[in-house]
Amino acid sequence: MTTFRRYYDSLTPAQRTDIAARANTKPIYLYQIATGVRKPSPDMAKRLHAASGFAVPLASLRPDIWDQM
Repeated sequence: MTTFRRYYDSLTPAQRTDIAARANTKPIYLYQIATGVRKPSPDMAKRLHAASGFAVPLASLRPDIWDQM
């Protein structure tokens, strides 16, 4: 499973900006999620999952919700 941190680290700054725009957020918020400072809401987790082209599983973004399913 690809973690969001691994995925984030693999992106160029331009790609991070693009993913943030597609998820309707800001690049700094992606950084905060990747470093564990913030936890995405369930809605944001779904948007990041889709914006990543489904490369980042929902369970890696919010294991407290989707690991249980």
